[in-house]
Amino acid sequence: MVEVVVEEKIEEAVDTSNIPPLKENITYDDFEKLDLRVAKVVSCEKVPKSKKLLKFVLDIGIEERTVLSGISQYYEPESYGW
Repeated sequence: MVEVVVEEKIEEAVDTSNIPPLKENITYDDFEKLDLRVAKVVSCEKVPKSKKLLKFVLDIGIEERTVLSGISQYYEPESYGW
């Protein structure tokens, strides 16, 4: 009979209370000025003759936009079904 021993590694919590923030917090009035949008991916394909680029067609609600992104080494467009 073979026994398998599994050790659980419990990471200790890191105290971040003494680490200064990277940037100052903004006010609500500054946040209100931001124009944040969500887009639906209509299509995605690899750009011919490029090792890094993917061509996205995005629907932002009022129009469609084409965006190129250098992420093809990390994502395969076929695997997402866009």
